[in-house]
Amino acid sequence: MVRFKRFADSLNYSGPVAAMTDNTKLKERLSYSATLGCIVGSTLSDFETKVSNYEDVITIIDKIKAEKAIAKQVRVYLLQVFIFMI
Repeated sequence: MVRFKRFADSLNYSGPVAAMTDNTKLKERLSYSATLGCIVGSTLSDFETKVSNYEDVITIIDKIKAEKAIAKQVRVYLLQVFIFMI
């Protein structure tokens, strides 16, 4: 919220803000995303799950399992501002 407030202040925005949240339970599974180039479904950072070659996949999955870092839920915050066109 603080970062959003600073951003809004930098734009001199003082209008209304809509805030929404979502907390969704996930199925516990890991998969490789070719788009992101990493293993998704864990709580580790994308840097820690980045795959450079095929051999990295097993090593990274073993690390995720050892650290019990499989994601169980995701929480999203969405803040929306209203821009009035004159």
